[in-house]
Amino acid sequence: FPYTTLFRSLSMQDIAEISSNITLLKQQMGEILYRIGIAYKEGLGTRKQKSRAKKFLQKSAEFGYEKAMEAL
Repeated sequence: FPYTTLFRSLSMQDIAEISSNITLLKQQMGEILYRIGIAYKEGLGTRKQKSRAKKFLQKSAEFGYEKAMEAL
């Protein structure tokens, strides 16, 4: 399947919508990773695992999630 044909058929509106969706997904991923990190940090539904908590919080921070940056 030729991807160049697909991309040529996208309008500017399509591209803007895709970009907006990607931004939203990145924000949601940051929050999800933060929540997992906090669960490990505080032992919510699992035993406390500081090293795992740190990994998830760092990954969340990479997605720009501010609460994760504060938690580190």
